Amino acid sequence: IQNTRNIEIHGLRITGARNGVALQNVSDVVLEGLESFSNSSNGVWVTGSGGVQIRHARLWNNIHYGYFSTGSKGSEMVSGSTLWGNKRAAVSFDEGLSVSNSILGVTNDVPIYIEASRGKMQGDYNLYGVGPAGEIGTNALEKTVYTKVSEWQAGYRDLHSFVHNPLFVDSTSGNFHLQSRAGYWSNGTWPLSANTSWAIDAGDPGSTAHTNEPAPNGVRLNLGA
Repeated sequence: IQNTRNIEIHGLRITGARNGVALQNVSDVVLEGLESFSNSSNGVWVTGSGGVQIRHARLWNNIHYGYFSTGSKGSEMVSGSTLWGNKRAAVSFDEGLSVSNSILGVTNDVPIYIEASRGKMQGDYNLYGVGPAGEIGTNALEKTVYTKVSEWQAGYRDLHSFVHNPLFVDSTSGNFHLQSRAGYWSNGTWPLSANTSWAIDAGDPGSTAHTNEPAPNGVRLNLGA
């Protein structure tokens, strides 16, 4: 998508491409309900763009990054999304990026975030699944690797976020429903789990988006997509 302004795209499902979605020189573009997985480069690739919003997306098992942005013009946002098992990092960006109410994790020896150039993550209320190295993020300007949530939060990031196993039903097959002893959605049924994910009812308490979840819903937003 090139040289485009003020559009919304809903419900795309893309796999086996180079970049699931490529955005170049765009502004005020919303991707809602995107699933982009097992692509040979990135789930979403953004360059020279601003005002990009990724909502309720699942970006997983891509060979490079779930979300990659360079030359940002600002106001990029990822919310209510799941970025999991991408091979180089969940996210790489070089300017401000807001990530909130989401689940991000890696399964190999890479960080979740790569803050390149002047990039510094904003946002809050996220759950992180760290890889073997335990790296939440790296920052190029500060030449720092963050391996503890307290260190990451000391830089005014993610004050209410935490590290934990999200307890997906089956992430290897792309089933990112959250396990729950009260039951989880599965093809029209509600099987019960032995455990309950910490991502349930862990979103921003000021959000009213929980009203889109089936009742009973804990009157608080779940994390992820």
